[in-house]
Amino acid sequence: MMEHLAGEHYSNKQRISGVYSERSYKQQSKKIVPMEFKRTHYLILMCITIVLGLLSRKVVFIPLFVGDSLYAFMVYWLCRFIFFHRSFNFCFVSTLVFCFTIEFLQLVQHPLLISVRMHPLLRLLFGQGFLWSDLLAYIAGAFFALLLDRSIHSYAKKQKQLTMRL
Repeated sequence: MMEHLAGEHYSNKQRISGVYSERSYKQQSKKIVPMEFKRTHYLILMCITIVLGLLSRKVVFIPLFVGDSLYAFMVYWLCRFIFFHRSFNFCFVSTLVFCFTIEFLQLVQHPLLISVRMHPLLRLLFGQGFLWSDLLAYIAGAFFALLLDRSIHSYAKKQKQLTMRL
């Protein structure tokens, strides 16, 4: 019990004397622990993005580039899920390489790729036709995913620093 009470939030005098007040113990037990961003959070963000992307294709008044931007968001979250300990910039560049590769593969009319594009789910993943505007949508989507990811991590880091001061 003494090891648990002899935490870092007590004064040296309290630790040396072994006297802990009821008030200081209650303050220790009510400490707020900041949420750390975990790999599963990226999986959840990816699933939310997939739902939003599918809805963007069903709603008529949403422009098509929104779905393409959400596709880049989804690829970014997937990249962060797989390469959790890599840098933000690595995942940003990986996202652009993946999205651009998929888009340029739409220029290739190989029979295998044509048959893959006939399947409804794979059509969503691999697309149907090359458009230069899709490349711009991928850049925008990956960039905004990067900004959102950095701001989430910045907020979590500030929260952690605030709770360390308590």
